[in-house]
Formats: sequence, structure tokens, C-alpha cells
Amino acid sequence: EYLGQSIAAIRRPGYTKAFSLTTHTSHAPVEARLPEVKAPTLVVMGQLDPDFPDSKAEADWIAGRLNAQVLMVPDAGHYPQSEQPTLVTPAIVGFLAQAHHRA
Repeated sequence: EYLGQSIAAIRRPGYTKAFSLTTHTSHAPVEARLPEVKAPTLVVMGQLDPDFPDSKAEADWIAGRLNAQVLMVPDAGHYPQSEQPTLVTPAIVGFLAQAHHRA
């Protein structure tokens, strides 16, 4: 059902072009601002994410810059929240409870 909704969404007029443009952007402006992030952060990364040669290294890289926690999701690609919701949802809820408690 989710896959069908995703395909239908990308088929709307202009959406494929807009999505394609996002794949040709530079991360440099965001990377330069990472030191400004002060909020607690949870990096959720699928172990099989095809966008990165080494998804664990990518997760560790961003977590190191944000002093973040990492959740590596087994048997998940680029959308771990959709591919493994029974693992990701409780992790996010737990993270938010900890962040709220510290606030």
C-alpha cells in the first residue's frame, strides 16, 4: 500500500522533475551549518541504504558532528521508518522521551 502511494505521488505533474533536482544538489551549505545544531539528534540509517557506499560510516560521520545517537536498522534501505517500523518507531519514541526528560 505504501509503495503504491509513493509511486502515485511521484507521478503527479512536476513531481518527478522536482525529485530529480534534489539528487543534484550540494550538501556543502548544510554541512557548513552542522556546528550550529544544538538539539538532541537521532540518526536513523538503514544498513542497506543504496545511497551510501558504507551506510554505517555515513551514520557515524553525521553523528560525530552532531553528538548524536545512531540507530542502524537491519534489512532496511533508504526508508527504514517504512521498511522496519516495528523497530524504528519504538526507538524514536524512546529517543523523544529521553530528549523531553532532559529539556
